[in-house]
Amino acid sequence: MRNSREVLAVAVVLFAALTTSVYEFRTWSYSDLTTGVFGQHMLVLRGEAGNPVQYRALPEYLWDWLIRLQTARGSGDPIYTSLEVLRYSQNLLLFCLAYAYFRKLGLALQTAMLGMAVFTLMLTSAVAPNWMRLSSNFDASFYLMAALLILARRDWWIVPLSVVAAINREASGFIPFMLLAARIPELAVRNTRTRVLVIVGTAVAVWLVVYAALRLLYPPQPLVTDTGWVAIQLNLLRETSWMNLFGTFGILPLVALMGYRWWPPLLKTWFWLIVPLWISVHVLSALINESLLFTEPTVLILLPAALFAAVGWTRSSQYQSAEIASE
Repeated sequence: MRNSREVLAVAVVLFAALTTSVYEFRTWSYSDLTTGVFGQHMLVLRGEAGNPVQYRALPEYLWDWLIRLQTARGSGDPIYTSLEVLRYSQNLLLFCLAYAYFRKLGLALQTAMLGMAVFTLMLTSAVAPNWMRLSSNFDASFYLMAALLILARRDWWIVPLSVVAAINREASGFIPFMLLAARIPELAVRNTRTRVLVIVGTAVAVWLVVYAALRLLYPPQPLVTDTGWVAIQLNLLRETSWMNLFGTFGILPLVALMGYRWWPPLLKTWFWLIVPLWISVHVLSALINESLLFTEPTVLILLPAALFAAVGWTRSSQYQSAEIASE
């Protein structure tokens, strides 16, 4: 019976990933995808996309390979069909990793499925006001992979993951430090401390090598995003920023923070490692009206934290009710 529920849950997760992909392709117009998104794709391949877009190479070269494959197969529309293959695959990966991560954290099946329902609503709500960011989707998956590897104590896998994540997006730079933060309670043991520091140091080193190599591989790129005071004004004073953030995440971050006392220690550690700096960097050097820029810390930390908060509140209320009933 338990196995059948697990199988059904996985089937629902796969269904959610597929329907989210369908919703995306029915919401974004054909011309937006084959002209706007594909135009930026071609700029990356030509080395003319600008900083930082030029250095988010992984999904663009995967898309290029898929276009060549679809062309060889005789597809009548290789650009669009290859983008469908890539995006459907991305969402399947992201949804499966998110569900596996929620369960690995110790959330019950129904609680994890509630989290997947909220995650699906978030992603579909974000479709209309956001550009299709192929690298952001992969970035969220890489953070979830890192979390699963750390929870499974497959620490050395953080090194190759850091390489691939760096090719995808510069926002992946927290991944090596997630391992260090997770192992802090164990660093008093000398052998453990040495092993963890070697792994983290190696992961940071290879990440920096890839980061530098990408910037040496292409000619100097002009900055194509607002930064500094201009970005702060656009992000904090424009109504669009707050409307899009609320339309995507609602009050989820507030629910999570209200139940901070019930968070697992690991989520608390990762929250202080990632979230304050993530918000600061994006307010200073990006446009936060693109609310999907916050997918990574949300699915990694805030969404499961909100689920733990809800479970904690429920158990506390049941305990108080039992006390009252016994009086």
